[in-house]
Amino acid sequence: MTDGPAVDDAFRVKHWEQLRAEMNQSLARVVELERYALLSTGAIWTALAATTGSDWDPVIKWLPLVLNTFFALRALGFVMRMRELARHLVAAERHFGLPPEVASEERSTARRLTFITALVFWPLLLATTFVLPFFYVEQEAPADNENNPSLTLQSGSERLSTSLTAERAIDAGR
Repeated sequence: MTDGPAVDDAFRVKHWEQLRAEMNQSLARVVELERYALLSTGAIWTALAATTGSDWDPVIKWLPLVLNTFFALRALGFVMRMRELARHLVAAERHFGLPPEVASEERSTARRLTFITALVFWPLLLATTFVLPFFYVEQEAPADNENNPSLTLQSGSERLSTSLTAERAIDAGR
């Protein structure tokens, strides 16, 4: 009968270690989601800004908002799970009477900072990816027209020779 409390405490210690590992893993996953959201948004907007006159569907400019909404919902799920884990960890640490330097209660300010970061990062990213498409104007590709030298893409020396040729033609016409 004396093995009961010792076995129970051993089980609780294992459970506490598992909860702590899951908390760290959830925090790492939220950071990964933030990274993926920024990288995917940047990649899509870079591709849109780098191409001119493409035949992409205009809906593509809204893709970052859709992706970031899914990323944010997933991060919200992790944050809610982390809050639940934090409550269980605090209860387990109080039961064991852990000293403050070991207990996660001391790190609650760091956890709060993580929650605040999550509550600021995602709405800001979603608002930005919602507003940016309204300012994106698709650029037309320059027309390749040999009759009108002002519409062709030319290097500096070609432009100079074209303008000199045009001036000579004007002078010859006078």
